Amino acid sequence: MGKNKRKRKRSVSDVADNMIRVGPEFQAEIPVCKQQDTETQDMGDILLWAPSSSVSDAELEEYISLAQKYHGYSEEQALGMLQWHNYDLKRATEDLLYFTPVQDGQGRQRSNKR
Repeated sequence: MGKNKRKRKRSVSDVADNMIRVGPEFQAEIPVCKQQDTETQDMGDILLWAPSSSVSDAELEEYISLAQKYHGYSEEQALGMLQWHNYDLKRATEDLLYFTPVQDGQGRQRSNKR
């Protein structure tokens, strides 16, 4: 015949372990939430453009036009380059030669990173 299996009697503690407990004595204590200052919290974002009074509107328009016409930059990319160089038009213009965006087969700009 088959093996003898012993049936274990359920104790009171086994039954109690499988019960839902209701009441204030069974509630979790939630710690006080500390408020965080979201203005100063670093979210990992990269600033691409913040207007500067050191560059006039006419100089800015000329720089963007040059970046678009001769180097294939979008306006956003040109402004990002200028911000990267702390609004130094000379340095940003020189770097346009070295960081020309790559175009895909349909004329859209795409990132060179993978």
